[in-house]
Amino acid sequence: MEMGKIKDQQALQDYFKFNESDLAANRLGAFSEKQKQEIRDGRSDSKRSSFKLGLILIGIGLVLLFLLIGLPLMQGYDFDLFDLLNNSALIVATVFFLGAGGYSLYIGQNSNADISKHKVQSVEGAVDIVEVNRLISRYSIPWRTWVVYDLHVKKKEFTAYADLPKVMTRGDVYVIYFDKADDTILSVEWIPRN
Repeated sequence: MEMGKIKDQQALQDYFKFNESDLAANRLGAFSEKQKQEIRDGRSDSKRSSFKLGLILIGIGLVLLFLLIGLPLMQGYDFDLFDLLNNSALIVATVFFLGAGGYSLYIGQNSNADISKHKVQSVEGAVDIVEVNRLISRYSIPWRTWVVYDLHVKKKEFTAYADLPKVMTRGDVYVIYFDKADDTILSVEWIPRN
């Protein structure tokens, strides 16, 4: 490999945050130990977030249930059908929060089951880099945009971020290794033309 292209490969490693051992494992269709740990950490974070959200939503649902039934019963109020119809919005909100909280807890509990979705795949071909402007805030004056790039290889599309044209050259051939579960780019290597 030419000296300039070795430097370019280092730029790819720095930009996409991988190293030689990651690339070697990805070439074999496997995750490196570091990448496996990142997947486990991501699942743990997702599980924790789902549990926290679930508990918050169930807490809100229980407060609404107390306001709907507990407080009136403590004050000796007798319910009838007309009272329940008057409180239908509160009933719907209570059911929504309790249901959403239960679903979030269920998702958090079963987040380990989706590990089979994570597989290393690759695509090889000439890249096309397309600049895309994303709106940061439509309420700020003046409106600000954030420049990101879509990276196209054959029929596959990836989202990259600023400075991509500094590390990849449109029309050059690369092999892109990615996680099938979420299209996260794991590693990239430049293929020299013969």
